[in-house]
Amino acid sequence: MHLRRSAVPGQLEAVIASVHGTAGRDVADLGAAEVIALLSQHAPPGGDEPPRHVVVELCSRRPDRDGPRCDMDLDVAAALFEQVAAPGDVVVTFAGAGDPLLHERFDELVRLARRAGVRGVHLRTELRVDHAVLDRLLACEPDVISVDLHGDSPESYRRVTGVDRYQDVLDAMEYLVNNRRRLTDHAPTAALALPWIVPRMTRRLETVEDIDGFYDRWQGTLGTVVIDPFPDLSETDLLPVVVPPAVQVDEDRHTLRVLSDGSVRETAEQ
Repeated sequence: MHLRRSAVPGQLEAVIASVHGTAGRDVADLGAAEVIALLSQHAPPGGDEPPRHVVVELCSRRPDRDGPRCDMDLDVAAALFEQVAAPGDVVVTFAGAGDPLLHERFDELVRLARRAGVRGVHLRTELRVDHAVLDRLLACEPDVISVDLHGDSPESYRRVTGVDRYQDVLDAMEYLVNNRRRLTDHAPTAALALPWIVPRMTRRLETVEDIDGFYDRWQGTLGTVVIDPFPDLSETDLLPVVVPPAVQVDEDRHTLRVLSDGSVRETAEQ
């Protein structure tokens, strides 16, 4: 397995957008030197430059549906981690179409990444699991656990997921907060502790009225919260979250996404 970036999707589009956004000019009006200068700003790294962020899908299953792919093989994962960790400055996120906690050996995979020298480990989950799985999650010591809460009430959660598990997920989060490793002598929600617990929700019409309350609640309780943009703009009437073209190009340039069957994907899948 040899995983390196050789091209960046949308490079020319980013150049065009930067010209219109900053110079107010048309690309056709630029001279050769100006075009070369702009392209150099958005140029992909050398073919041997490794990614800084690797998103690894452990399985494609969710609690309420089966997945189209096999689960991540430990030998494949070990080879991947050894390669991407070699430069010494890479972060791994366990996420994708499936919930990583549904992989029977998710904790072993986290430890494999650690032993390979991965600098940071982030795991994203719906957290619809029992205490035995939560104990395994804490024991393998990821740095960050993102929890998809989908909304700020049981009703919102049910509208998005179709199940009444909101309180179960809150209870699981409380269990993690109370049992994680504290680095200071404060109450559980006030202590400097690992792993960080990060509540998340996605901007969508069904829960748009929850966003302000969700942000205020979790920023005040844990000091960590994320509001994600809706992944497919064609399926929502909300105004898009605009990512500056140069930022998107840089993210694409340095992010590698590996599916649970070992194949590489250019864009995120949820």
